[in-house]
Amino acid sequence: MPFGRCATAGAGRKISRMTSSHRLQRWGGLAVWLGVAVPIWLQRDQIRPGAFAGWLVAWLLFAAAFWTTSAGRERTRRLDLALLVLQAACVMAIVLFLCDGFEGALLVLVAMQLAPRVSGRTGLLWIAVQSLLLGIAITIHWSLRPALMLVPPYLGFQILIFLAIEALHREARANAELRAARELLAHGSRMAERLRIARELHDAVGHRLVALSLNLERAGHQ
Repeated sequence: MPFGRCATAGAGRKISRMTSSHRLQRWGGLAVWLGVAVPIWLQRDQIRPGAFAGWLVAWLLFAAAFWTTSAGRERTRRLDLALLVLQAACVMAIVLFLCDGFEGALLVLVAMQLAPRVSGRTGLLWIAVQSLLLGIAITIHWSLRPALMLVPPYLGFQILIFLAIEALHREARANAELRAARELLAHGSRMAERLRIARELHDAVGHRLVALSLNLERAGHQ
């Protein structure tokens, strides 16, 4: 029972930390999402209604997908990856409708969410592909020169955040395994101590019963 309570408490602390981490990532990501849109909203009166409507749909759809993936709830890996693909596609649509040059920050959010879900090689390949698509979208909206100026910095930011989050999750897994090993060792030590005490009690009671039996037998002869 004590071991069960310790394991439950450890799991509760782990869930609490995960919830707090997801909460920070969610609200930080939404702050980035809002910041990317500020230049567009400031120029609202100079933008064609059709382009703004398309941009707004993609912008809101990105937020909905990000809100879902950053909730920290258990979902299938396929669904999570599909939502990340949707977020990347929304970024490309945002750039094609109305580009202000800051949309690459949204791809950094996608890279942040990739880290705990895919391997390092897959994540870096994903980042390379979505950065290439960002460059193509900027080239279509503006020209090649702005694409060459904007894509490399955002590519570096994506790689940095991906590797940093991956390292944090790897450390968290190692710590969880270490805690589990310590709890298992402590449980084994308690069980060994209980077995030792039980053996000592068994030996002591056995000696007393033998002595009592001999005394009773002698008393019966007398």
